[in-house]
Amino acid sequence: MIAYWVAALLFAVALFNEIQWRARCRDAILLDGIVVDILPDGDDGYFPEVEYIHRGATKRFRSAYSIPPAPFVGSTLPVMLDSTGGSPEIFTPSTRWLFTLWSSVAGLVFAVFGYVIG
Repeated sequence: MIAYWVAALLFAVALFNEIQWRARCRDAILLDGIVVDILPDGDDGYFPEVEYIHRGATKRFRSAYSIPPAPFVGSTLPVMLDSTGGSPEIFTPSTRWLFTLWSSVAGLVFAVFGYVIG
């Protein structure tokens, strides 16, 4: 019975995450950014510093997370801004889908586990 509750919780988390992403994508501004530097951070990976132009101003930000495969300096990455033009982040399939898919698959595993032992 607990496995069903865990599965339901994981499906709810996946649904909540998907609703948030859809709202963000609906109001987002998508731009092209250019990698200007790759900043190593110990064993955690490589974090690209990306430059983009928004409303005539050139801006830079350091990605809050390492993206595989590591981009090279000069490569173009999609940058997503919120509707006000702030909070830049790199928009990749892994940032868009990874958490939603992970929690959905984990919920499915717990549901099957609950069915098998129940």
